[in-house]
Amino acid sequence: MLARLRSGGVEARLILTDTQTMVDWDRQLSAYRAEILAAIEDAGLRDAVELRPVTYAEMPALYRAADVVIYPTIGDEPYGLVPLEAMSSGRPIVASRSGGMTETIVDGTTGFIVSRGDVTELTERVTQLLKAPAGRRRMGQAGRRHVVARFGLSPTSTACCADIGNCEPTVL
Repeated sequence: MLARLRSGGVEARLILTDTQTMVDWDRQLSAYRAEILAAIEDAGLRDAVELRPVTYAEMPALYRAADVVIYPTIGDEPYGLVPLEAMSSGRPIVASRSGGMTETIVDGTTGFIVSRGDVTELTERVTQLLKAPAGRRRMGQAGRRHVVARFGLSPTSTACCADIGNCEPTVL
């Protein structure tokens, strides 16, 4: 995707959160990281891609520094916190159609949902957002409002109390 963006005249940079900070139950991340680094090198994109190890505490600042957050999962994603985190930071999200993403992202309003594995569609949506700063800001603001309204503490506790029955949500 990044090579396509750059060949189309979009001087984008890509920051990948480094996989070394993830739990590696199956001991596969080291090989996966090496594969990613080789692909970056083969595509001639070393100057445009940064693998950045970050703590969870650093993530909000990283989201705010981004113009667009991209989450092109290729596997099954049951829920996906990254889109919610991006939207809560006021950033539009472009994510693959998988699991809960279709329930958290409002396609065309808070971000875009693209077909899994469709690099052309992913590139088109990211290009659309990068070339339209005002639209990108509107989408980011809509995402923030969406997360606060649907996934904040009050809506969540109210929904849980409704399921449990006869309780009052309390915010401490």
